Amino acid sequence: MASTFTPPSTIIIVGCGVFGLSTARTLSDRYHSTKVLVIDKHALPCPYTASIDSSRIVRADYADPAYSTLGQEALKQWARHPAFRKTGLVITADGENKYLKDSYNNVKSEGGVEYLPTEKDIRSLMAGGYSGTSGYVNWNSGWVDAEAAMRTLYSEVESRENVQFLIAEVSRLLYSGRKVLGVKLANGEEITAGLTILAAGAWTPGLVPLHGRAVPSGQVMAYLTLSREEATRYASLPVLLNLTTGTFIIHSPNTSPPTLKFARHAQGYASATPVFPKTIPREGEDALRHTVKQIVPEFSGRPFEKTRVCWYSDTPDGDFLVTWHPEHEGLFIASGGSGHAFKFLPVLGNEIVGVLIGKGRFEEKWGWKEHVEGLGDGSRGGDGGRVPLEELLLEGGKSKL
Repeated sequence: MASTFTPPSTIIIVGCGVFGLSTARTLSDRYHSTKVLVIDKHALPCPYTASIDSSRIVRADYADPAYSTLGQEALKQWARHPAFRKTGLVITADGENKYLKDSYNNVKSEGGVEYLPTEKDIRSLMAGGYSGTSGYVNWNSGWVDAEAAMRTLYSEVESRENVQFLIAEVSRLLYSGRKVLGVKLANGEEITAGLTILAAGAWTPGLVPLHGRAVPSGQVMAYLTLSREEATRYASLPVLLNLTTGTFIIHSPNTSPPTLKFARHAQGYASATPVFPKTIPREGEDALRHTVKQIVPEFSGRPFEKTRVCWYSDTPDGDFLVTWHPEHEGLFIASGGSGHAFKFLPVLGNEIVGVLIGKGRFEEKWGWKEHVEGLGDGSRGGDGGRVPLEELLLEGGKSKL
């Protein structure tokens, strides 16, 4: 089906995040006679979307050569983007770590990469606090103002004559037998199209069964506010990712006010559908508070200005889920970002559409796999598997939801 792709007159994309918006841009570029309708429940910027945040790490630092290469391609595009900050990225571990070693081997030939063999070497870059016992720094990597980048891309795509945005909630897919004909909105309206693309992130399994190939995973984030003087002192602080704990920090010195973001890239919290508690679980807050105490102890007593649970769409092996649905004609899935898709924003749409038309280099890697098990690609830190979020939010029988 995909190898003989003929663009229909109308394509529906459900979801206006990284996958949906980047796909809309590429489809608009390639198929001028096709109307692309992007539907999302919320207008941009949606506070619930993983891609709307003050910062996201941009790196080519992967143990998997395929993602490392794609990361290099994306970095070349980010280098020209005003939202990108080339601060460097320090990747560390507490002891030996295979992912770290493989990642270093994949990027060391690019230049600007320095091995950090001792805890002392790492401390010298990370303001003196403890951040791991071994690692390396890649000065080509950094971070991007994610919300600003999404706003820029949205404005670009919105200006296209063949793209339309609709703020509405999709309640379900429309079927004729097993063929998908379009979507039904919560208000009862039905919209049909020759092709429907589900790019709804952590909400995707709620619209079509994925049988565990992509599931919601909640990750904790917290933000400290800095004074201008403090921001200046930490202005040269690189991004840090500790592969043992999964925690990472990003300093945004030029925001108003300046912030330090602390987050954890781990197995996360389980929930059948994303929920947004008023506060993050105590377990997650304690873990991030411990990170503050270790890395920047002078702020250990400062309260977090803001916390949030960010919802990934996790696959068992960390590969994206970008594929024609094998059971439903007319349905294409673009999801499973697994917490590492944002950095590919400048190039992801081309790769998704490549798979869509049967000419993509990631067709097998991002395909509909059978009997896939696992807990990520090796970059997730922390202990154990996913814990049900609602259990952690219950205190004395009262939910914080």
